[in-house]
Amino acid sequence: MAGRLTPSRIFRRHLLAILGLAALNAIALIGDLAGFHSMLGFSDLLRLSGEGNLPTLFSALALAATALVAARLSQAGNLRGGEQRGWRVFAWLLAFMALDEAIQLHEILTGIGLRYQAAGPWRHIGIFPYALVAIGLSVLLFRFWAEQSRTVRRGIALAGICYLVAAVGMEIPENLLVSHSVSPYDFRRAAFFAVEELGEMIAVALFLRTFLLRFAELGGGPLLALTAIEIEPAPRC
Repeated sequence: MAGRLTPSRIFRRHLLAILGLAALNAIALIGDLAGFHSMLGFSDLLRLSGEGNLPTLFSALALAATALVAARLSQAGNLRGGEQRGWRVFAWLLAFMALDEAIQLHEILTGIGLRYQAAGPWRHIGIFPYALVAIGLSVLLFRFWAEQSRTVRRGIALAGICYLVAAVGMEIPENLLVSHSVSPYDFRRAAFFAVEELGEMIAVALFLRTFLLRFAELGGGPLLALTAIEIEPAPRC
């Protein structure tokens, strides 16, 4: 059916939305280069390095949607072995990440680094505990991952690597620039932030596509089980 949504079609639209956010961020960067850092408040609303703005809302919603798909997968009736537990772990993890993205929980850890005057790449430590958690989950979910189809294994691995490289790999040069008091409007710093945020968004899009592919392998169906409320007709006089 021409209008039917498929994992690949959803993925393409997801990437187009990310590309749109990248274009909006470019407008903010052009404004910075021209010396217009606010642009009547639109720069803060659009820039990928900002908090509590349009890109943050998009990321939180994408993570929440991916968590919902993982939760739905954990309820499928024809799962193999301990697969149900694996999808539940993904659902809770992604739900926490969505909450973190929405209210910036990792900023609390960053505040600890600033309070104790950590230096260089360790000045903003908010992301590093997440890297340790990712390593632990990789060990915990290895069997779950190995039992998936080749397509799902590749998708999860690619998404996970993409997220770690973007989140942790970009954090180190960003922290170095911050430790040298580089302006938040400096193009180098803005570029690193953009690569980090866009990389994370693409990773989430890959996770969502992979989870939907697994859902299709299991036979598909409605993602949300909704129960219709029947209203009894009024008695006739």
